[in-house]
Amino acid sequence: AAGDALFCPTDDGVVPVRAEGARLVAGPPLAGTGDPVSSSHSLLALPEGIAVVSPNEIRLLQWR
Repeated sequence: AAGDALFCPTDDGVVPVRAEGARLVAGPPLAGTGDPVSSSHSLLALPEGIAVVSPNEIRLLQWR
């Protein structure tokens, strides 16, 4: 989680999910995350960006 969003890995990329009242609402996938992220990955929020963790590697996604 970062700010008011929980970031979820999907086969379409990283999707921010926010609370709206009693509902959770998924936003559109973050640009550029569709290729390096799938639903089988884990995500970790870091000060430098989002770490995408798979059994074989860890990638760091950063936005500028």
